[in-house]
Amino acid sequence: MGENIDFFAENFRILLRTVHYDRKRKLSEAGPRSVSEEDMETLFGDWTCIQHLENIPLPVDSIVRKTSIPGSKCDENVYLLTPKK
Repeated sequence: MGENIDFFAENFRILLRTVHYDRKRKLSEAGPRSVSEEDMETLFGDWTCIQHLENIPLPVDSIVRKTSIPGSKCDENVYLLTPKK
């Protein structure tokens, strides 16, 4: 069916979508966990090059916005991870 992915191959590429919001302005723990650029560096920076491709404001009807204080900044971020050379 599908191929096994070797995340440690010399030429891997990972497209990663995350959400980011102010955790202090969240009304509940529902929805996805917020991932900041600092979190990305902590999680992946030792072994990947992190390229931030896009920042997209989340729609009003997203679960993150619905569980955040009105007016809070809530974004989706798209990153490309490649091997560190």
